[in-house]
Amino acid sequence: LGQLELTEGNFAEAAETLEIAVSLKSYDTEVRYALGTALQKLQRPSEAREQFDFVAKAREALQRVDQLVNRVRAKNDDLGARFEISELLRDFGEPRERFLWLRSILAIDPHHQAAHQELANLPNATPSLEMPKNPSNTAVPPNQIPATVDDRKSRFPEN
Repeated sequence: LGQLELTEGNFAEAAETLEIAVSLKSYDTEVRYALGTALQKLQRPSEAREQFDFVAKAREALQRVDQLVNRVRAKNDDLGARFEISELLRDFGEPRERFLWLRSILAIDPHHQAAHQELANLPNATPSLEMPKNPSNTAVPPNQIPATVDDRKSRFPEN
C-alpha cells in the first residue's frame, strides 16, 4: 500500500504507511528504500538519509552473508562462518532466518555457548521463534544450510 501511495505521488500517506511497515519488518530493505524516497519527496532529508544508510549497510552485510554461505557450502561444519551469519542477520535479516542459523550451529555442536546465549536472547514476542519443547524436531541437519539467500537478492532495489 505504501509503495502504491508512493507511485501515485501521495508522499505523506506513503511515508505514514511505510513507517508502520518498517516498525513491523525493520530489516526489509525494499520498504526502507521506499520510505527513504517518500521522506526525500517530503523534504525530510535527514530522515530519508537514515533509511538510505540502512539499505546501504544491509546490502554490505548481506553480501558478506552470501560470502559466508559459500564458505559453509564448502566446509559445512564451519561454526565461525555460521555464527557470523547469525550475527549479521541480527540487524539486517529476518529473525526466523537468524534462528535457523543458530539452530544449525547447535545441530553440529550442541554445546556451542554463544549460540545458546543468542537463542536465549531472541525476543519471545514472536511465537514462531520460541524454542520448541523437542529441539530435535527443528534441528537443521548438519549437512544442510538452513536458509538460502537467493530470494534475498530480489529485496534490494536498484539505485
